[in-house]
Amino acid sequence: MKEQEFVILWQKIKAKTAKLLRVYAKEPELMLPETIEGCLLTEIAPYCFAKAEHLPESEILVTKVAVMCENDEVYIIEEKRVTDENMRQTAEKFRVFCGDYVKKISLPLSVIAVGNLAFYNCVNLEELSIGKAMQEVGSDAFMNCRSLSTLLVHGNVRERSFVQQILSQISSGIEVVFCEKTKQVKIFYPEYQEFYDEIAPAHIFRRKMEGEGFRARQSFTDGVVDLARYDLIFPRACVEENEDTLLHLAMDRLLYPVDLKKAAQLLYENYVKEHAEALMKKLIKAHALFEIGFLCEKQYVSEDVMEKAIAVATDCEWAEGVASLLEWKRKFFQKEGKDRYTFDEF
Repeated sequence: MKEQEFVILWQKIKAKTAKLLRVYAKEPELMLPETIEGCLLTEIAPYCFAKAEHLPESEILVTKVAVMCENDEVYIIEEKRVTDENMRQTAEKFRVFCGDYVKKISLPLSVIAVGNLAFYNCVNLEELSIGKAMQEVGSDAFMNCRSLSTLLVHGNVRERSFVQQILSQISSGIEVVFCEKTKQVKIFYPEYQEFYDEIAPAHIFRRKMEGEGFRARQSFTDGVVDLARYDLIFPRACVEENEDTLLHLAMDRLLYPVDLKKAAQLLYENYVKEHAEALMKKLIKAHALFEIGFLCEKQYVSEDVMEKAIAVATDCEWAEGVASLLEWKRKFFQKEGKDRYTFDEF
């Protein structure tokens, strides 16, 4: 379990609900509680985590909070109202949780609305966690969040969510992880570029998109991820996207094959098999043992690729990876009459 301490600036919206205005923290990773002094946290104010401060002139409440975090649970240990007299002394112990200081934030499941430009210029924000109850995201809420690569959604992939509206504001590559109890599903949405061409002297412009990431973001039906529609982008993506993007997309669908049809599965499998050597190198450098084991168990990897992978893991001095690869090689490629392998062979 991990303990966190921070100071919250907030407002009461109604008798028992709260709007978050600003946070002062000691670390760049933050898990917010669902309640502040008994009020349910339902809104994130405009510019809340932006470097430029936009606070109201009155009715600001200040509360110092200590919480205990374990997995996705946040338990309040202590809450204390901060008075005007000791606010400056308290603030000196913390740093404004905004701009390039923000790296990771988990919003409580109670939050249903995020204001305009709430995460403006949070250029180092890598991971954001939200609940399925989200109902509103303001304009440009994620402007310049160019490092945001993971969106955690606490809900089932087959449930209605606000994911599409969030993705519409993020053009960089991002992985959406739907989490429900012990189950999860990962879906990768590639990067895309948007630009305009002038097509007439009268300044008439035509909107153009490059990259399959835009089409992937349209693969929703009534707010629910449409995985069959999503899988249709892969053949064209094979023409337009780079190897890393395609491998990421294919691996997520094979590892989490919700609603995966046989025809689409074969396309993903064939691509992974054809690019297995590059994929294994990438996974070994990331020490991604689970994914490597999946490839081996599914026998997407040839014996030649396996031998090269063992050599790469050895060069990386990754003992656990070498041992596991040797075991998988023995299991799937052992020649008759030979039952032992040594590191000297490689």
